[in-house]
Amino acid sequence: MVHIAKPQIKPKSKKQNVPDYLVREIIYGERWFYRGYREVLAGLKKPEEIMACSSLQSVIVGYINNKLYNHLEDKGYWVLSNEIGNKLPQKDKAGYDVAVFDEATLPPSQINIHYPTVLPRLVVEVDLRVEAETPTADDILIQLKTQRVLDFGAGKVIWFFTKSQKVLIAEKNKPWTIDTWDKEVELWEGLSINIASFLSKKGINPIDIPNASS
Repeated sequence: MVHIAKPQIKPKSKKQNVPDYLVREIIYGERWFYRGYREVLAGLKKPEEIMACSSLQSVIVGYINNKLYNHLEDKGYWVLSNEIGNKLPQKDKAGYDVAVFDEATLPPSQINIHYPTVLPRLVVEVDLRVEAETPTADDILIQLKTQRVLDFGAGKVIWFFTKSQKVLIAEKNKPWTIDTWDKEVELWEGLSINIASFLSKKGINPIDIPNASS
């Protein structure tokens, strides 16, 4: 198990002329685009080709979403997925694969066509699917987004990585840890999952899946 230091905030870079529909997130004032946006701008790919997730990512997200929903059903929480957006302070915005919100802070009257503006209790991500305007290593982007969401007030952020088969767990006021995903990971009190075990039971070998992203 590896501990990760708190990331340093990057300076803002000069903005490129990129359409808003290719912007997935804004973190610390910097736009982050769907990975592959340069190919879209060059006419080599269509937007939907870079915005969708892989079958492996989708299976894992669906599994996590279902486990959380069944565990938290009728307990006063929303389990939201489908790349749920979240407005953050200073005009930042984030997108999550799965997020759990408290109904006390996100009541039914605030469920609408807009992004939630309140903090999630839990965020779960499967792979990083963005790139910044300035070339930045994936691990730095992951750390920056995680820190931004924790600073906003989220209690826990969990990342599962399909290429390295590892999991990053970050909690507010606790050391961040990274380990292999064949360990039990606590999503919520009383609910733990093991991604490697789940995939094995389904007959899925992620090593054999081409082009799995990290």
